[in-house]
Amino acid sequence: MTRQNGEEQTLHTLNKPASAINLNQEVGQYVCDGDSVVLIEDGVYQCIALPVDIENHWAAKARHIYVLSPDVEARGIQFDSILHAKVIFIDFKAFVKLTLSHKKVISWY
Repeated sequence: MTRQNGEEQTLHTLNKPASAINLNQEVGQYVCDGDSVVLIEDGVYQCIALPVDIENHWAAKARHIYVLSPDVEARGIQFDSILHAKVIFIDFKAFVKLTLSHKKVISWY
């Protein structure tokens, strides 16, 4: 999907790991070019091996992929093991700001 000029971006929050294949496929159907995704809770495991070349995967469509740092730390994931170019680490304060700066927020659970 592509968005019409002037439309606000959508912020998608995702809390499931890559093993939730059906959910990830559904997210891929709804993320539009220019949308952002925030990986939270167990969703942060996805940032270890995000695909870079799968056309229909949400990671290929998302403008930014935000990852909640406290959830990364809580799961013992090493920050230097996350090499995807779109990944931006954020704290809770930045997460709240993101939710307020987007017209629409969709939570995927």
